Formats: sequence, structure tokens, C-alpha cells
Amino acid sequence: MVGLDGLLDCGCHRNEYTQCMKVLILHPNFPAQFRERAFWLVRQGHDVTFLCQTHYGRKIDGVKRITLKGDLGHERLKAATRSAYDEAVHRSAQYRAALQQLKANDYTPDVVISHTGWGCGLALADLWPHAHRIGYVEWWFQSTSSLTTFNEGCRWPVFKRSNKKWSPGNGGRNALILQELENCDTVISPTHWQRAQLPRTIRRRCIVIPDGIEINYFRRTIPSPDISDIKYLTYGTRGMEVVRGFPEFILELPSVLAQYEDIVVQIAGEDEINYGGKQPLEGSWGKWAIKYLKEAGLDHRVQFLGRLSRHNYRDWLYRSWCHVYLTQPYVASWSLLESMACGALLVASDVEPVREFVTNYEGFLVDHRQPGWLHAKIEQIYLNQEVFISLRKRLAEKVLAYDISASNLLWQSCICH
Repeated sequence: MVGLDGLLDCGCHRNEYTQCMKVLILHPNFPAQFRERAFWLVRQGHDVTFLCQTHYGRKIDGVKRITLKGDLGHERLKAATRSAYDEAVHRSAQYRAALQQLKANDYTPDVVISHTGWGCGLALADLWPHAHRIGYVEWWFQSTSSLTTFNEGCRWPVFKRSNKKWSPGNGGRNALILQELENCDTVISPTHWQRAQLPRTIRRRCIVIPDGIEINYFRRTIPSPDISDIKYLTYGTRGMEVVRGFPEFILELPSVLAQYEDIVVQIAGEDEINYGGKQPLEGSWGKWAIKYLKEAGLDHRVQFLGRLSRHNYRDWLYRSWCHVYLTQPYVASWSLLESMACGALLVASDVEPVREFVTNYEGFLVDHRQPGWLHAKIEQIYLNQEVFISLRKRLAEKVLAYDISASNLLWQSCICH
């Protein structure tokens, strides 16, 4: 059965600008990439329903959050599958059953927004052929992507090149994504880099609409150079893992902290793996880092802050003397744009998803696989403090193009077709 977990009271109101529509959003996790879209749709007066399997207590006022449970739930999915491909196949059957129940209860959406990487929307064309179906594409798995070649130079490779022409792993996941995209009226990807991974036939149909961030919330007047006794070197991440360059960052700290006694390192984020890769012998990369830093006698100069509230996170970025953002050539984090909007001085990985937003004209780009990358950039900053202000200003100006309001206007043109 479908569990109506936390069904919220949601009125649908017409206004002079928008015709009220029923919008259905599909993603296993609530609200995932669709948080800002859901907020905006409710503000526009639409009737929004979100079908998920996990939510961890998150809510959005005005959104009907329906959580699949029992045979259709997350726990049953995990118990019945052993790979990402198996999960997508099994989940597609779960969502088909849930959507059939919605239809049996006389629910008919005008618009359906589905994240196509999970198998949630494979039944849409059969159930609601007249609904406007929007497919959101996060990633296309291919062995020719620079992600696999980048990994070949990594100490801890995650995405390895497959010797097989096709396997029920990445190839199977792509097949499911393709099947859903073929039945979508509109295809959207959040960056040009992600769009570039798609096959040419799908790429031609794909529109790039940035997810966007609330610039007005994060932006501030650029201050004078930090002349306090403590300089905070910050690193932020959703999860401490190889894909986000966490171990490479930790390995750089002994040489930096040995030379610059006024630097204190602050790390924000959870000790978890979100994008794959093996755990170290210590059980997690966070535990590995704590052990490594303690053995180096540096644990007192590195602070692990955990997950910060939105307000504390913004203030933390404001206090940053230099912010480090690392990633393999995969999906860029929202935190990259948020740090730019906060006016942080940025040291970031020199990879395609980062270069779409930042160049060496606005920040310091590095190959974080090469030892000494952080020490060299910190030395540059110390030798030329004037660059501190100019780069921060350029970043803050460039990020204006990615304001959430601009993204919403582009989404509106797709939804109100």
C-alpha cells in the first residue's frame, strides 16, 4: 500500500499570472534536487504532490508528500536488490504500482517532473499519456567520460573503466534512463557539462536550466582583507569521500599548517559516502582523517564542524579566509555556487564541472591529485594579498547569472507550455 505519510494541507489558488495545475514530482528522496522547484511551484499557486520513499523528516509547506511504504518502500527495495541497476528496475515496479493507485483514486496530473536516474517515471506514458512529462537528467554513465580517465590517476579510484561493451550495471542504468527520456516531452539538465554526457540524439532535445541558488540570501558586500590573527581555511562537503577529494585535502594539511601558524582548518559536512568508493580500514574517511591528523600532531588545528544549519553555514562561509572545493569531473555541488555568492576566496579542482562556473580569472584551479597543490596556492595568496579582494569580487559578480529567480523563469516556460 502507499503510505500517506505527513500529508500536508495544500490549497491550490489561482492568481492573475498563473493557471493552477496539478504537478507531480517523482524522486526516491524528498526533496532532493527539487526543493527549490517545489517551493516555487507552491508560491505560484500550483497543487504539488511529491512521491518519495525517504524524507528523513523534511517537509515543505504546501507540498503533499506521499511516502511509499511496505512492499513499495525503501526498506523492501534494499532487501530485494544488490546493485544500482537492480534497484532501478525494482523501484520502477514499485513506482508503477504507486502511480496506478493514484490514478485509481482519480488523480490526474497536468505536469509530471521526474528524476530519470532512478526508474521512478517509466510508467508515466502508459498511465497519463496527456500529461506534460519533464525528465530531469543528472548523469549519463559512459566509459568515455573524463570521470573514468581522471580516476585512473587517482590514489583511490571510484569510477573505473569497464572492459565490457555492455553490462547490467551502468549500461543497464542508461537503458532505463533512455527508456524514460524517450517518453518525456521536455528534457532538462542543470549544467552544460552534464548535458554533454548524453548521447547526441538526447542531447539535441535537452535544455540546460541551472538549479540556481538564492543569491540574495548568500550575497554580501565584499569586506576588506582579513587581518585577524586567525585565518580560517575551510572545506565543505555533503559527505567526506573520494569523489569530493576529501582524502587529498587532508594529506595536504601537514605541510600547510607547518609553515603557516595562523591558519586553522575547519571542515563542514557529514562523515559519509554518497557517490561510491570503498571505505578505508578505519571505517570511514572522517575516522581516517582524525587518526592521520592526530598522528601528525595537528588534530588541535583542524576542526570538524559536522552538518551546519543553513544560517550557520552561510556565516561560516563569510568567515572563510580561503575556501577549498574539490571534486572529480562529476556533478558539481550547490556549495560551489554558494561559496562564490558569499565572496569566498576559492581554491577548486581544475575539472570540467568546476570550469563551467569558475576559471583562473576568478579563483585558483588545481589538480588535486598532484601532491603540493594546496601549499602552492596558499603561498601565492600570502605573497599577493591584493588578489584576495579582486578574485572574491569577480566570483561574487559571476555567480549572479545563477540566481534562483532566473532558473524559475526558465522552468516556468517549460511547465506552462
